[in-house]
Amino acid sequence: HTVYVATTRDNRIHAYDTRKNTIEVIYDARAHADPPLTCVDNVTASHSGDLYVCEDNGDDELDLGLITPDHEIARFLTATGPGHRNSELAGAVFNPAGSRLYLASQRYLNAGAIFEIRGPFRRQRSHRPA
Repeated sequence: HTVYVATTRDNRIHAYDTRKNTIEVIYDARAHADPPLTCVDNVTASHSGDLYVCEDNGDDELDLGLITPDHEIARFLTATGPGHRNSELAGAVFNPAGSRLYLASQRYLNAGAIFEIRGPFRRQRSHRPA
């Protein structure tokens, strides 16, 4: 039972373990010479334990990053085009089956839009090395 929190101002993602009552920084942009994620904002976890991270970069290209349970970081998708100008991705959430990911571009075409991304997504939780 883990709660994930992104703190945009310091560009970190924290994991709060509700059973152990501990908190751990699992991503810190300052730890990277060329940070793979910038302006971290909304986060959601998949069935596999992958974290999907909306980046609040506000450009014509909006990014959704991915952090695996083993702390590997990758770009999952980039929303591009003038419709996304001055917008940001937000509200990423999976359906209960974990087969569809929904997220919003808050000001897409000055009105906002919700997008559906269909899987399959990884279903098995990967295990951290001991």
